[in-house]
Amino acid sequence: MNKAERKTFNPNNKKRYDADGGAIGTFIQKAIRPYVERKQGIEKWSFRFHDTRATFGMNLTDLELDRVDKKEITLGQARENVKAAMGHRSASTTDKYLNFRHQLKYVRTISTEFEDYMKDLCKHGMEGST
Repeated sequence: MNKAERKTFNPNNKKRYDADGGAIGTFIQKAIRPYVERKQGIEKWSFRFHDTRATFGMNLTDLELDRVDKKEITLGQARENVKAAMGHRSASTTDKYLNFRHQLKYVRTISTEFEDYMKDLCKHGMEGST
């Protein structure tokens, strides 16, 4: 149930409170995190249930963009499919998923080019100092 649905009055509701995912968060904190930390030797490993949602969103986005590349659907249809599956009210939220991989590749390219440039400067600087 999303936040908007929890805020909507339901006269037939017999529950004392609506589940908000707290039990999942507690399970992750008390069981999954300690298990992974112990088995993998990781100190203070961070993981939230929302991470699985984001992973689902990215995997679905990749599948939908593959369908766009194969000309099975349009980019607009892919956007709507991801938007519906993720329950986004705003298409701008969905666009963040659709643009993420492209932006990540761009940032990595810029970062690598800058690192290479800095290494080159250091190399030339060191050659001139000997």
